[in-house]
Amino acid sequence: MEDYRIEEITARDEMEQLGTKEKFWFYDENNNKKLFKIGRPGTGEDWSEKVAYELAQLLKIPCAKYELATWNKKQGTVSTSFVPEGTRLVHGNELLVAFHNDDYPKSVKYHLTEPKLLVKRQCLTSERKLEKLINSIS
Repeated sequence: MEDYRIEEITARDEMEQLGTKEKFWFYDENNNKKLFKIGRPGTGEDWSEKVAYELAQLLKIPCAKYELATWNKKQGTVSTSFVPEGTRLVHGNELLVAFHNDDYPKSVKYHLTEPKLLVKRQCLTSERKLEKLINSIS
């Protein structure tokens, strides 16, 4: 079995606002921009991203590279930015808003209290919106 190195992060350069996890961007010793995501304790968020990355590598599926890391005694993962210099990442919800500005939520935060019901409801809603998007393009 292979052992994985756990990188220790000391710098903290820019906060990342998107998503639900605490995270920030930093520059490594080679001036590569990287994202450190703090895993919530007891959830396995840190190691599960590493496992998913390793599985994708074995299956030859393109994906972001994840490494295990710590910062301020907090466990998490590090991922290198894959967005080319001078450009920005366009998220899927930004594109959907362009097509369905009236009915697609620009910014939604989900606080899960009944996860199964919420996921089922969101999937059905997203499925209908996807059908509308496909029909509008066709």
